[in-house]
Amino acid sequence: MSKTNSDKHIIVEVHDGIIQSVYCPDETYVVDILDHDAWDAGVDDNMDRYYEDVEKATENLKDMY
Repeated sequence: MSKTNSDKHIIVEVHDGIIQSVYCPDETYVVDILDHDAWDAGVDDNMDRYYEDVEKATENLKDMY
């Protein structure tokens, strides 16, 4: 992976479909997880609102895929 001083990387480590680690440049980052499989399987009202909020927040973020 090529890196310059202006690059900002967040690395998500996944093993067997499960997030193992999230590496950020420093503690100023907040990483939210939008797990569609869990959401589709059914969650309580709090998690449903969380997933709705996270999904809505993606509208204002850049998809880095």
